[in-house]
Amino acid sequence: MFDLSTAEFIVELNNFIWEHGNRIPIESLPSIAEKLNEKVKNKNELIKFLEGNGKLLSVTNGIVSAKARIDGFERACELLGRL
Repeated sequence: MFDLSTAEFIVELNNFIWEHGNRIPIESLPSIAEKLNEKVKNKNELIKFLEGNGKLLSVTNGIVSAKARIDGFERACELLGRL
């Protein structure tokens, strides 16, 4: 299970992708992540995590898209619980 700050970051990243056309090149994610949360230390680990987790985000041909916008605490808990 994730700690609160990690869960918040994943939800923010998911919604950022959703709100910005839902098609973000995977190479752009580390810089986006740094804007959302300055605690990101290992950019390669972030990319690897997203590539290996298709429950919230999908990566196809280097393009990341969100499966849905995450609204509300209960929805966030439900989705993060699936990870």
